[in-house]
Amino acid sequence: IDQEIAESLKRILDHCNNNSVPIDKFNLHTAFSEVILNAWNHGNRKDPAKPIRVRWWLSNDLNIEITDQGTGFVFATDENPRRKTNLTKESGRGIFLVKKICDSARWFDGGNRVIISFNSNSCSWGQRPQKTKTSSFKLW
Repeated sequence: IDQEIAESLKRILDHCNNNSVPIDKFNLHTAFSEVILNAWNHGNRKDPAKPIRVRWWLSNDLNIEITDQGTGFVFATDENPRRKTNLTKESGRGIFLVKKICDSARWFDGGNRVIISFNSNSCSWGQRPQKTKTSSFKLW
């Protein structure tokens, strides 16, 4: 599974680099690995006959969709693993981490499909844009 994760990440990062979309590699690696491992361990129950589908696309951001073949889970009721009552629980930290690292994390189809999104680092909000030579045009 580690090799599959590494190869997928390389293809995703190459795609981003080829399209001049800078992405935080550490956050991408951490969140992607966690989602894939959750799909493998909890969704597909480590069954190599069950596929995990990975798709990605660039719009304004990098979006990655991971779909497993499991029974799903109730993703809307995840509790904060930092609460004292949850500190000793064996689960819940991965999804919490994914939600914190990604700019967006959305689960669908009963928890079997997740789309994680990462904003491009190409624009620093709050900073003045660099002046460039461009031609003007009228919209109407």
